[in-house]
Order: sequence, then structure tokens, then C-alpha cells
Amino acid sequence: MKRLTALAWIAALCLGLLVYSLLDVPKEAEPVSSGSPQLQQTLEAAETGLSVYVQDLQARAAWAAAAGSYSTLTDCEVTLSDTPEAAQVMVFTDLSQARSWADRCVDLSATVAYAQLVNWDLAAQRDGTVYGLPLEMEGHGLICNTHLLAGHYAVSEIQDFSKLEEVVDELSRSAVKPFASADPAVLARLLLSLPEGGRALADLFLDNGGTFSTTGVQELVRSQAVFCFGSTAELTEDISLDILPLCLDHADVQDQTLCVTGRQYLCIRGDVSGEQTAAAMALLDLLVLPQEDGTTPLDLLGRLSPYRQTTFTSNAPEQSLREDLAAGKGCLVLIEQAPEGAKEALLAYQQDRTDENWAKFLAFRRSSQTT
Repeated sequence: MKRLTALAWIAALCLGLLVYSLLDVPKEAEPVSSGSPQLQQTLEAAETGLSVYVQDLQARAAWAAAAGSYSTLTDCEVTLSDTPEAAQVMVFTDLSQARSWADRCVDLSATVAYAQLVNWDLAAQRDGTVYGLPLEMEGHGLICNTHLLAGHYAVSEIQDFSKLEEVVDELSRSAVKPFASADPAVLARLLLSLPEGGRALADLFLDNGGTFSTTGVQELVRSQAVFCFGSTAELTEDISLDILPLCLDHADVQDQTLCVTGRQYLCIRGDVSGEQTAAAMALLDLLVLPQEDGTTPLDLLGRLSPYRQTTFTSNAPEQSLREDLAAGKGCLVLIEQAPEGAKEALLAYQQDRTDENWAKFLAFRRSSQTT
């Protein structure tokens, strides 16, 4: 009976994928709860235990608690494993490892979890197949030392690129260093993710003493500069630090929030039984949906989650990012990483800022869109 139920569920899933591929599905997802018929249908097919590879050993206790909801609803046990052996159905891993599994992973585009992503571009995809869903996200932008800025401007005044230029010019004339140093690989990734490569932002950085190293955030903490490129994961509860959207090419950013990127991905192996596949999909869906107390099992991991109904945030900028996304503000998903050679091309542009050298750097933006 269990096998028939699982096979029926898989058949329905295949039909759903066919219909899904023919429809223009909106990226807004209706709220769903753990008691919804949609999830209950998935749980009915989850009649077997499964093993989850937990790469982050520090998260084992949180994972055990998160998986407890699944075990309670299905009477099926979740075993946490330290190794990604062939018997494992789900893999908790970084994207580089998940990619090696892509050709033999289950397509997750019909899951409730995928529908609940704040931006579908965060999913790991290949040839139109969604093979990995992120466990957490980071917001990226321009970190600001608000204490140093306060003598000149308020953070809330910086609403477009023209204002950012004005602020940077005022800081330079006041002998205040506008920009901390930037990691060239990080800056290359940011710039290549932006429309037209963000040359205006690169020039503003370089024209005002911008240099390259990996000490940017530390320079802000020591009040040696006002701005640096970074992420919400680098922020602490230090009240003098805030983070702004990247102000691009004189574009109004009032309807734009921070850039985002996914971290650590879940994927389901395709070379397992239908019962195990159904069980793994049920767990994915359950992780992102609210329980009776309003929180989701994924909140127990203590990470900023890219799913609409999760609630955990570790600092005020993360809370603002979640509120912006919930309010429908746009977010740009960064490319996974700058292609090989992009960092060197950016450094060459730093030495000789010609149109030719910028075009060479910008060529990596096109290559990043095809990899």
C-alpha cells in the first residue's frame, strides 16, 4: 500500500511538473501552513525513514529538533549522518559539492519549499532543473559606519547614486576616508552582478582612495573609513554599523533592497526508491512552513532563511531585509562567484581605467551568465 501511495504521488508530481513547465507561474507564493492540504498530501506519501547528511556538525542539535516535526507527523525517523554516502537521500552541503550531484538529483521545482523562496533565482539550477534549495541567505550591500557619517549626513538621506556621490565628495573634502579597502574577488562578483557591471560604482570607489585587501569591515569597526562592500553576515550588534543597497548608475533605490545570495544547499538524490524520494520532499516542505507557534523548523538552525514564512534574523539589517522582501521590494541575486580571471581584469582596470580595460572586465559578466 505504501508503495502504491508513493507511486501515485510521484505520478502526480510528474504531471504537476509538466503543467508547471507550460505555465507562467508568478513568483509570489500564497502563505501555506504545516496543516495545509498541500503539505498533508506530501506527508501521506512519506511513509519511510530517511538519512540527512549534516555537514555542519555545530548544527546537529538544531537539525535534530527541526527533523523532530517530521518524525512526529509521519512516525518516520530521521537519521543524521556525518558522511554523504550512497545510502543518504538528502544532502546538506555547499553548492560546489551539490553541483557534482546535479545530474542525479530530483527536480525540486514542484515542491512547496521552492514556491516559498523569496526569489527563485536563489535555487541551484541546471538546464531548467532545480536541483538544490538554499538553507540560508546573505544580504549584500554597502556597509556604513553611521557614527562617522553622522557628522555629515544621515543614512536615510542616501536614496540614489547621485546622493552617494555627494556624500563621498563631502567626506573626501573633510579629510574623512570614504571607502575601506575591498577584496578584489568580492568586488568583482558584486560589480558583475549589477546592470552593465556597475562601472559608476567602481569609479566612485577608485576615485576616492579605494584600495584592495580583505580588511574592509575591520577598518569600519576601527572607524578608519565610512563605507565598505560587505554582507549582513559580517555585521555584529555594533549599533554604529548599518548596510545600504548598492546605489547603481543614478537609479532610484527606494523600491530596491539589498542584493542577496544563497548559502548551503539541500538536494535529494534521484537514485533511490520512490518512498525515500517522497519522504525527502516532505521534509523539505515541512522545514519552511509555520508550525502552531508561528515559527518554522528551519528557524531552529539560527540562520537568515530565504523562505517567505521563516522568521529568524540575527541583527537589525537582516530584519530590515526580511521586511523589505515581505513588502515586495526587489532584490538582485548575485552570481555564484566571479569567473576565473575576473579579479585580475578588475585589477588591470584599476591600474589603467580605459574603456578597453572595462570592456575586458565586463566580458566576464557575459561568461558568468552562461556558466
